[in-house]
Amino acid sequence: MPGERLPSEDELSIRFHVSRMTVRRALDQLVSQGRLRRVQGRGTFVAEQTPQPKATGITRWSFERIDRCENETRQILRIEEVSPSLRVANALRTMPGEMVVQISGILYDRDQHLGYFVHRIPRLIVPTIDSWELGQDTLPCFLAKRCSLEFGKVTERVRVISAEEDAVELLGVEPGDPVLYVDSLVFLVSGIPVILSDTAYRGDRYVYCGLLHPLMDETDV
Repeated sequence: MPGERLPSEDELSIRFHVSRMTVRRALDQLVSQGRLRRVQGRGTFVAEQTPQPKATGITRWSFERIDRCENETRQILRIEEVSPSLRVANALRTMPGEMVVQISGILYDRDQHLGYFVHRIPRLIVPTIDSWELGQDTLPCFLAKRCSLEFGKVTERVRVISAEEDAVELLGVEPGDPVLYVDSLVFLVSGIPVILSDTAYRGDRYVYCGLLHPLMDETDV
């Protein structure tokens, strides 16, 4: 309830069987999201939630390819908790021993394989994986609705690689065939990274397109 005082970091650490540093990081994230507030000398409290103005800048289409195939569908293969690799841990700034939720699946254009994806999210900021029902929502849209997260910038890297074992098995390509590989990192407005995604597309069925807008001075808005 708003105004309720949270237990101490030590108490939360014991209750959830995690380190005190992991608890502190989770609390810092919730404070940056406006869900909690710290009062010097008194502790951490549940914050009053006030209606937020409609966000500007990044919108839903920012998380979807604007050249998305009209008949593109998605099949989730698995949602699981895993120990992150060094690359994932560094990108998401997870604490030692902290798990991530990993979502993997296939993209289809009609009945043909178009690509596959792997998303990772820090376990501390998402709901239990048993309750995940994404439907056709993008992952950021799902998390915005379920967890009231507000997203900021997205960094993205696009490159062509030779098909390796995963692509050969999941996309039906030959070893060495060109695959368009896109990795992206989505941040909260507070600057905390929350979603690391890797997506591989068949080079013969997908074309990457982008839409760029001119920069405007604040006086022009």
